[in-house]
Amino acid sequence: MKFPCRVTVLTVVLTGLLVPVTTSTSAAAAADGGAAAAGGTQLWAARYTPPGPDDPGRAAHAIAVSQDGSRVFVTGAQTVGYAAATGTRLWASSVGSAGQGVGSKVAVSPDGTRVFVTGTVSGPGGASQYITTAYNAATGRRLWQSVYGPATGASSPAAIGVSPDGSTVFVTGASAPVTGEPTARRYATVAYNTATGAQRWAVRCCTGGVGQAESLAVSPDGSRIYVTGFTVTPSPPPGTYTTIAYNAATGAQVWARRYDEGGQDASARAVAVSPDGSRVYVTGEGLGGPSGTDDTTVAYSAAAGTQLWVAHFGNGPGGDGASAMAISRTGTELYITGSDRTASGQGGYRTVAYRASDGQQLWASLYQGPAGSAGPPSSLARSEERRVGKECRSR
Repeated sequence: MKFPCRVTVLTVVLTGLLVPVTTSTSAAAAADGGAAAAGGTQLWAARYTPPGPDDPGRAAHAIAVSQDGSRVFVTGAQTVGYAAATGTRLWASSVGSAGQGVGSKVAVSPDGTRVFVTGTVSGPGGASQYITTAYNAATGRRLWQSVYGPATGASSPAAIGVSPDGSTVFVTGASAPVTGEPTARRYATVAYNTATGAQRWAVRCCTGGVGQAESLAVSPDGSRIYVTGFTVTPSPPPGTYTTIAYNAATGAQVWARRYDEGGQDASARAVAVSPDGSRVYVTGEGLGGPSGTDDTTVAYSAAAGTQLWVAHFGNGPGGDGASAMAISRTGTELYITGSDRTASGQGGYRTVAYRASDGQQLWASLYQGPAGSAGPPSSLARSEERRVGKECRSR
């Protein structure tokens, strides 16, 4: 008997503040015995209003999907689980005890059984601290909660990731101050045991200036994590991309690399690792590129942090630089997205594809929003081609 193929069309999907984007999967109907939805057709819409006063800080901040595609998780003032097929709300849970805390990032364990949320909570003396919470993905039951940050100053997480074996969850952001340091913020990265919430290690970087970690990525084999963001040192004043490789088991620094735009400010926003773990890519905003303000993307060797190439894409007089990145399944292409605003302030999403081996630009596409609109895209994902059936076994 011949079995028809089921194919997920290769697309790049992005979303952000400019317009909401609804995604769906198109498939050959015969594989499931039903009609396939047209590309981009809205499958469902779900609304949830968390308890408490109505203010912008209680909005949703991040979304994640389980690897089997069965559940969707959204976090903000509360964390909410939905059935991906129908949009039915499965559960809702507060981030901190007594409803305190706001979730900013969410991740799902590889086996889909746990959801991890990190955000901020007010600590002793009014200081803000990281608060990281684990939930049962099916029921929303809170499993553990861990707090990081000094009792004074401000700590705010920016990214979260889970090891491929599901044993460790990593959180990074910025934190200040601690004893012996000035009031400047530092990169602060923490690793937790996913079963218990016990802190495995915590490291801070970098001395002599201000630091803000923005993104983290875990290597495919789980041996390293890579953190990027920007640091500003007293001399020279401009900000630089600062990317650090850590031993995932111990938190020991493996290498650290800085990149600046010829004495001009540069601020990294996203980091990603190639599927084979051999390369690390960083993107963000540079002020000293060929077009002035532009996207600046840097490739490093994962082993030693050697710089392999740098690519620029000018994004106009009002551009804000790249904000998100994705890599193709094969690791041959790299996709960067960011905002592209005209001098009048009209907003748009601009997405660029590069050849991952050497940074050669492959294509660029612009989505222009309504007049007067603005706001950068916040997330980017690339679909994966999947073929199911005896006639199509490759993946």
